[in-house]
Amino acid sequence: LIPVDSSATFCFAFAGNTGGLSIIGNIQQQGYRVAFDSLTNRVGFKAGSCLA
Repeated sequence: LIPVDSSATFCFAFAGNTGGLSIIGNIQQQGYRVAFDSLTNRVGFKAGSCLA
């Protein structure tokens, strides 16, 4: 996480990988829904449950 300002805004940054696989940590994902938009190459996170 990279701090963006003094209002608790952070950038969740990714770095390149020479291998064929990347894993975003289990702990980071708990309690959040993750959306992958392959058309615009964006990843989004929203607080929410996976129980539905």
